[in-house]
Parts: sequence; structure tokens; C-alpha cells
Amino acid sequence: MTSLEQKLNQLTLSTMSRHVETTLTEAAAKNLSASATLEWLTDMELEARKLRAIERRYKCARLQQDRATFQQRKILKIKRQARLAWGARIPSSNLGSPTRFINNLSI
Repeated sequence: MTSLEQKLNQLTLSTMSRHVETTLTEAAAKNLSASATLEWLTDMELEARKLRAIERRYKCARLQQDRATFQQRKILKIKRQARLAWGARIPSSNLGSPTRFINNLSI
């Protein structure tokens, strides 16, 4: 790794760091000026950052969707358990408080 690549990495310009050698070689072959070459490298860096931002947003949205689905399922499970527990109560003859019975059905 050249000192230029290290400095680009230190500045968190990872895409520029990865492509600097090949871009400089291609720019020399095309007789591009220094400013055109630098602009080319910065365009690559900006495009890579835009794509990474989109990927992060997609992952975040997907995680939030998964989290919401999990919460919905958890709430439905609690409601279902409450309905089952409420339906399983029968009045007690002497105490006046409800008691539960368990139905053991074999499938």
C-alpha cells in the first residue's frame, strides 16, 4: 500500500484508495489532466458513498419491519393466551372466584 493510499484511507476515502492506481494508469493512457483525474476519482467515491447509504437505509428499514412484525406476533400471542385463559375459567360453586381447568386433548 502506497503512502497515498494510506492517506486516503485515513481520510476515509476507501473507494478512492482502492482505485487510485488503476485510475491514474488509465488517466495517463487517456492523457487526462490532473484535475480531470481527481474529479473522476471523487465521482467514484461519491457514487460508492451514495450506494452504501442506500444499502444502510434498506437494511435499517428491513430491520424495523422485522422488529414490527415480531412485536405484532408477540402481541397476538399474548392476546391469544389471554382469550384461552379467559375461556378456560368456570365459576366456583363455593368460593365465588373463578377457577381454571385444563383440557388435555390428544391429537
